[in-house]
Amino acid sequence: MRTKELPIEKLMFAVLDVPAGRGREARRELMYQLEAVTPGGIDDIHAVFEPVGDGRIVGCACGRAELEDLRGRFERVVPETLPEWAEIEHADAVRERLNLLVGEMRPVSHERRERATAKVVCAASLVLLLLVYLGTTRRGLQIQQQIERIEGQMAALYDAVLPADDRSSQPAAVRFAALMNRTMATRSGGEIAGEGELVEDLAALMAVWPESARAQVRSTLIDPTGVRIELSVPSNENAGDLLSGLRGLPGWELVSHQITPRSEGVDVSIRMHEVVSASVSRGSS
Repeated sequence: MRTKELPIEKLMFAVLDVPAGRGREARRELMYQLEAVTPGGIDDIHAVFEPVGDGRIVGCACGRAELEDLRGRFERVVPETLPEWAEIEHADAVRERLNLLVGEMRPVSHERRERATAKVVCAASLVLLLLVYLGTTRRGLQIQQQIERIEGQMAALYDAVLPADDRSSQPAAVRFAALMNRTMATRSGGEIAGEGELVEDLAALMAVWPESARAQVRSTLIDPTGVRIELSVPSNENAGDLLSGLRGLPGWELVSHQITPRSEGVDVSIRMHEVVSASVSRGSS
């Protein structure tokens, strides 16, 4: 590290009081104190400060023109000696810490290293960003290829399942869902029931409904597989009587039920299927 020791004749020294502020505010206070004891203005000088104990701070200043020339050739500029009138203990240690090439007067070599470091960091960031972009693009292409492969497999499955003469403009998924609905509706081997047959099923169930059942029907859902009824009864005893009566209905089977107690009563959900024999006899009459 190249160090320049300036003779005391080229420097200005002052012993100052410890400032009340901190950071920039503290330096501003010290500069005001230095201006009061040095000739000329502080705009043409650069100063550094170092505490020396006993509530004192020594200030060392040099002309900016002098330092501008030195900062291009040296990395440190310190006083050759300290004035005896300052009565500073451990003067050599304090003198080594009074480096004038700091802050806005830092060495030119430091600025070059900082610029070089900034360029390296910028280049590394660009390379890293490029690698992330390439990796993301590659991953996106892989995902797109996988999606296309899955879509091709699904299309092949739809082609294998859907009828060959189906020329509907609907998407294959919609046509497959319709086919599944038709298959579920006709899993017993019969044709899909029309609206009239569904109404006949509900009428047949209502015709044999137990008269003693005290229930309020909330909703009824009928489809080719049976009848689902949501209703409410006053108590659990009424729910038990209702289920007992439904289990004995001629031509109908109680497939499932669910009882949910409420504060104002009991909710009952039942699922009824028409037995096969009754359906066949009604269809043949």
